[in-house]
Amino acid sequence: PLSVNNNLEMAINAFDGTTAKYLSGDTFGNTTNSVVSRDSGLLFRLSSATAPTKINFQSAADTPAWNPTRFTLYGSKQPLTWSDDQWSLVGEGATGLTSGTAGNAWGGDVSLTSATAYTYYKVVFNQTAGGAGSPANYYAQIAEVKLTDTSGVISALPATASTTPTVVSNDGTVFSLTPDFAGTD
Repeated sequence: PLSVNNNLEMAINAFDGTTAKYLSGDTFGNTTNSVVSRDSGLLFRLSSATAPTKINFQSAADTPAWNPTRFTLYGSKQPLTWSDDQWSLVGEGATGLTSGTAGNAWGGDVSLTSATAYTYYKVVFNQTAGGAGSPANYYAQIAEVKLTDTSGVISALPATASTTPTVVSNDGTVFSLTPDFAGTD
């Protein structure tokens, strides 16, 4: 995930309950194809192990070519680095967003396949709507990521000193904010 975003389009925005967007400018995994192959996304931690049953993505208000169209969600019971091979698959599929998706539209609930409760999660944006030779080859954006479990929506923790998101390493040099969630007990 993006190390510096001068527009304040940080990872925490994907979980803040507003339409402020998270913009990832990672270039690894990209091609010049019209559907852009990616490997960018978000790491986050829940306050207690929870098994999400659904995930939903909200498009940002601008540049539909930057919409992630496919995702993979992984979980872990312990903190891992982005590239660690010990992440367990929780679910994957289409986000429901396309290059024609209107701004701030929800892609629709996607059912997740794992019933295992994890504390740490990694959502990877595998593809964006893209556009050959366009800046879409370098960006992915999302307004919100909504997780749901059997009790309902998993809410973000309030922004207090004790719940300030921490910084985690992607590959030893790139950093991203890691939102904390209240989860469900």
